[in-house]
Amino acid sequence: MSGTNLKRTQSRAYATMVASACSALVLLSSCSLLGGSATEEPMPDLSPFPAKRFWSQAEAIALQWRSDAYPKEVIVSVELPNSEVSSSVVTFLFESPSEDLARYRVTCDETGCMPYEIEHVPGSLFLCKPIAMNDFDLESAEVLEMALQEGGAKYVNRETATIDMFLGYGTGACKDRLTWRVLFKELLPGPSDSFQITFDANTGEVLRRLPQ
Repeated sequence: MSGTNLKRTQSRAYATMVASACSALVLLSSCSLLGGSATEEPMPDLSPFPAKRFWSQAEAIALQWRSDAYPKEVIVSVELPNSEVSSSVVTFLFESPSEDLARYRVTCDETGCMPYEIEHVPGSLFLCKPIAMNDFDLESAEVLEMALQEGGAKYVNRETATIDMFLGYGTGACKDRLTWRVLFKELLPGPSDSFQITFDANTGEVLRRLPQ
């Protein structure tokens, strides 16, 4: 074999070796990105409390604050504090037509419900339509499952992740449609990733998604 042919043969062998190595790396990377066994993290046990579980108790507490208090917003939170099992809290935000500079919070967990604080707000509040316990068909667990399928799943395998689900007729300005807004976020210093999606609280229709 001539020197030229030998060099060509060696070059082809080297190229084949490099291509094989690159293919192996790509395959390994793909397995990792797709949840392969090499780097797969177990899905945490996400168990949000149903909002209706605490509704009557929270209302009874708020009515001691103002006799005309009504729930403007309900927030179901799920936290993943470095654990495979989540913790959950339900917060009821009450307003009153006779008290336009304060909001009343009632926070509920596995131990029960208790008043959290009264927030003094500069300026009048938006007195949105009250939320009644029978106004919505979809509960927090169903909404969370839909949000996971719609793109939120990639935010739950992180040790510092938290998920908040907001039930209401609107945030800031009132709206006629009762919605669940699900917010996935990371509690990290500096810029953090987040994803939110809004559903109709009865039909499950996706109304908004950020980022798109």
